[in-house]
Amino acid sequence: MTTLLRIRYTGIEALPSSIHTREEFLYIMHNRITTHPLVLQLIKEGMLFFKGYRLPKGFKQFTLEDWMDFAGASHIIC
Repeated sequence: MTTLLRIRYTGIEALPSSIHTREEFLYIMHNRITTHPLVLQLIKEGMLFFKGYRLPKGFKQFTLEDWMDFAGASHIIC
């Protein structure tokens, strides 16, 4: 039996199951979160910070682990 590592994410634009492959999760982060009006508004108002990154430019430097920390996601084994 093959063990699959997945990501549990329940935030903005998450799949209904909340279980994502690495690729699905990164797609959401790169293509949905970085352009989401709420996220952009929080950045504009100076209310969104992360690990010393200057947002939104810093999003380009995020690793998978950074995105998971930022989004409150976790690894799960399926």
